Amino acid sequence: MLDLPELDDKVCLYLNWNDLARCARVSKKWHSIVIPHLWRDLSWPWSDISRIHKKGLCDMALADYLSNQQHRALLGQGNNNTEQSLSPPHFSTTLSKYGHLIRVLPGPMDFLDSFQATYPPGQGKNPDAQEVFLHLIRHCSFDVRVPIIRLSIKYLNPAPAMKTILDFSLPRVVHMCVFVVVHADGQGISRVMDLLERCSIALEKLELGIVISNARMKCAKENQLEDEPKVWISLKELILTRCDDSSDAKAFWPWLLKKCIRAEKLTIRHRTELVEILVQGMLAHMPNLTEIDLAHWSTRNPDDRMGHSEIVTFFTGSRKGWRAVKLGQRVVFEKEVMDALALHFPTLKVLDLSGCDDLSGNEVVQILRSCTTLHTFLNTQISFNRRRGRFKIDAKAFIDSDSDKGSLRPWDCEKTLKKLKINIVGIPRPDLEGSGVIEETWPGEGREIQGRVYDRLARLTNLEILWLGDDLNGKEPGCLEMSPESGLVKLSGLKKLSEIGVPGTIEVGGVRWMAENWPRLRTIRGLCQLGTGYEATRSLRQIFPDIVVYKWRWQN
Repeated sequence: MLDLPELDDKVCLYLNWNDLARCARVSKKWHSIVIPHLWRDLSWPWSDISRIHKKGLCDMALADYLSNQQHRALLGQGNNNTEQSLSPPHFSTTLSKYGHLIRVLPGPMDFLDSFQATYPPGQGKNPDAQEVFLHLIRHCSFDVRVPIIRLSIKYLNPAPAMKTILDFSLPRVVHMCVFVVVHADGQGISRVMDLLERCSIALEKLELGIVISNARMKCAKENQLEDEPKVWISLKELILTRCDDSSDAKAFWPWLLKKCIRAEKLTIRHRTELVEILVQGMLAHMPNLTEIDLAHWSTRNPDDRMGHSEIVTFFTGSRKGWRAVKLGQRVVFEKEVMDALALHFPTLKVLDLSGCDDLSGNEVVQILRSCTTLHTFLNTQISFNRRRGRFKIDAKAFIDSDSDKGSLRPWDCEKTLKKLKINIVGIPRPDLEGSGVIEETWPGEGREIQGRVYDRLARLTNLEILWLGDDLNGKEPGCLEMSPESGLVKLSGLKKLSEIGVPGTIEVGGVRWMAENWPRLRTIRGLCQLGTGYEATRSLRQIFPDIVVYKWRWQN
């Protein structure tokens, strides 16, 4: 390709499967360069691969398996004609030629599900999916990796073929998921512990959804619990989803956390009764824990939402102080939570409060005023539903001026903040019509408030990403006008800005000013495809084609 192997490899890393396949057909030379990259990673990632690609991999593995079975049958006949017909390359199969190039396999359960969807069991003479996957892994290199394994209750006592697959996959897994309900006999939790013990020490992410119901450990497991468990030295994140334990000892969880000594991030996706046990284990066995994500998944069931006391308890679980905190959707943010969070202001670098509906503007300002190392603050998001009532901060609270001195109060994060997503409202906008529009108490009040908001934003000189709205319909009463006449010119010093999120009411002049004055700007979010938003988008694409424009998720 470029006659430089190092550059050839770098080029191939940026090509997808379709591009690599096309390159492999150009010439013999290109074929020899591209083929190792085409076969290296069959996961890519599996959840994002199209159905055609999944079917293609299943077809290839099945065809190779059937060909191999046919060859074995011919060998079994033991005649001279068979021996002559087995000479290469007639019996050379695809996997025998290229299997040694495979370095990353799809997850076993992902492959089995796709294979059974493509070739349903019981229809015709379709072979067992597990046998086909075993055939695939027999042709792989010894150092092959398995990106993800998802285990449910049916895999705790596997059939012989599945046991062989697990024996092969567990020492090579990168991301392990286990979702089981264990009952009173105690066998299930023992099996789970066996599976976890056999996982690779290079495991990077562990996701557990384990409910233990009056389970009793067997004697062998009780002895094992007292021993020092094998540590996953590469584990970065522990994710707990619907984990509960009604047994008396609750000994599984300290055993688990001892293995997670290197973990840096903890994610709790649902409410749990194990808060005290988990926090004790975090403090005793997880000294590197600096990131926490609470209630990341949205839920309509109030019983699944964490209360403020549980959040406060989790906030005490870091020895070094939290550097990244995320409170997910519909989390109750009360005074006790704010006080517990304030203890980590000196260490906080990332704070995502996009799920806190009842956070006050004064609390947001207190956070921004007090966090000395904060570089990311998120309090708005692109929603996946039409739920209104997400948090909006009043413009006057955001300005945070000192009435005695008549100037803006200093914020400790002014020089460190790089990413800010916040929805500023409460501005009188006489240029807008319709319900909800705030009237001015004196002429020019709206422009004066906007000017003060821009004065505040102008002090955040290292901003790289700035969202100032997330309106679902493109017309939020009381939002910023974002025009040069309203004071936008005061933000000319934000030279590092690469992405801006705007309210849907912005017009052509504001968009063109941004593109002309922010040299690193590459993305604008929030331009509606109707009215002024459409005109602004069309003008921008004609003059600055390199800037990518997105609408908010529910804009027309």
